[in-house]
Amino acid sequence: LDYKPYFYPVFGQLVGKSETDANQKISFNVTSEVRLKNTLEVALALDNSGSMTKTGTGSGQTRIDLLKTAAKQLVDTLAQQAAMIKQVDRPVQFGLVPFAASVNVGPGNGNASWMDTEGLSPVSNENFDWSTLNAADKYAQQTNGIWYKRGTGWGTDEGQMLTRFSLYRDMKVVTNHERVTNSKRVVCDEYNSNNTCKRSHDEYDYIDSYGPFASWQGCVEARPY
Repeated sequence: LDYKPYFYPVFGQLVGKSETDANQKISFNVTSEVRLKNTLEVALALDNSGSMTKTGTGSGQTRIDLLKTAAKQLVDTLAQQAAMIKQVDRPVQFGLVPFAASVNVGPGNGNASWMDTEGLSPVSNENFDWSTLNAADKYAQQTNGIWYKRGTGWGTDEGQMLTRFSLYRDMKVVTNHERVTNSKRVVCDEYNSNNTCKRSHDEYDYIDSYGPFASWQGCVEARPY
């Protein structure tokens, strides 16, 4: 940059410089750096549902092609800015979240505050008619829009909420079939005419342990309340 100050000539002459030297332009170089304290994380939630195959308004391109172009422009612009940042190893990181009817938010977010954990959404119980659970000791009851497990047949789960999440917890599989010590007993299969046992077999008591049959893997429908 070349700079011609107003007051430097006067100051220059006061310190003994000639009028010619005092009126010289000052030349100097300027550099700048963009500094960030932390990495900038950008998440792109991109619609890839069936409607994206339609032509965009005022354009001859499909919506998905327009989306790809816009997303690439955004990434390129941020990447160019990131190249100027010197103090952070990875100035910008990108995440991509495609969604259509559903989106995977990760199994670790099952109890997140923004999740419908109580089944209050009008679409939460689609295809689930909890009212059909109507056994005398095991039934469902709706209170303030939330379905609950009622009856002694639920065991320790009585009073818990009935939701799509609870379905995964309720599905169990036998993980261990352990024979009870000293539980052997002889069972007669066929008797003689004098009522003595002709043919028999041994039976034992067992204790079963149960574990989860399946677990929620993070897929949810992206619908509003």
